[in-house]
Amino acid sequence: MRDLCKRVIFKNKSFLLEGKIYFPKNFNDSYLYKTVVIVGSGSNVKEQATAIYAKNLSGNDLITFIFDPSFMGNSSGEPRYLEDPLITIEDIKCAADYLMTLSYVDEHNLCLLGIGSGGGYAVNAAMTDYRFSSLATVVGLNIGSSYRKILGRENVRKAIMELSTQRTLQARGGKKLYAESLDGSMGETKEKSFSHTDLIEAIRFHRECEMQHNDPFLLISLSHILGFDSFHMLSELLIQPLLVVVADDETTESYKHGMQLFYMASSEIKNFSVIEGAKHYEMYSNIPTILKVIAKLSTFYNKEY
Repeated sequence: MRDLCKRVIFKNKSFLLEGKIYFPKNFNDSYLYKTVVIVGSGSNVKEQATAIYAKNLSGNDLITFIFDPSFMGNSSGEPRYLEDPLITIEDIKCAADYLMTLSYVDEHNLCLLGIGSGGGYAVNAAMTDYRFSSLATVVGLNIGSSYRKILGRENVRKAIMELSTQRTLQARGGKKLYAESLDGSMGETKEKSFSHTDLIEAIRFHRECEMQHNDPFLLISLSHILGFDSFHMLSELLIQPLLVVVADDETTESYKHGMQLFYMASSEIKNFSVIEGAKHYEMYSNIPTILKVIAKLSTFYNKEY
């Protein structure tokens, strides 16, 4: 009988990533276990929402696996606190590579769960890696689409111009800017490209929630995010069994993106589930709400497809 969790190191090319495996209570390494890779929201580390989901799901005869994405937490990568969707998607696939080397992981039952913008990343990874046999998202977001809508077309172009200038400044040794710079200014520029209440609310949650580690968000991350589309080729490539879980708030982008994901996916088996009375950020940190989600995820993952 081994400990219920274990810290591990795996690679994404030259990056060293720190992960954690959670084992079911009566784990026996001579058995094969269905395993769930869990991907957190933007700029997350594994001690945040993913840990809550991992601990609770592993109590249902599942192994769960969480990790710090490249540039975040205890994983390597420079510059620190960079959010790069394409690299995070490769992190997910490298997590699968690592798990394929473990004798107790059932290679035919490797599942994927994405939370928030991690839901969009998980969708993109599953579309191009069929080792993932099923996929669930919880308030999943297409992060690039969300940011483009928040800013609007003209402000997206202004933002890209500002970000291009900022990258040049940083390349020449200038000051790095972080999420707290999203106050309506960027460097010496006074354009209001980034002053949008929804965006500020998201950043405030990640900075102030007690479960967060309060790591900054490197502002040039937006140069990677604004041109990214989590759902590109969705209708052609996503074929795995799918569960889409959303909060009971039809005004949020995660609800709309969940509907889009559900209807566009080519999966023959797919379900759309609403957590009644819940709000988006409650799905990250509110334990009673999360336990409702866990019940739906457990039913989904424990089925044989």
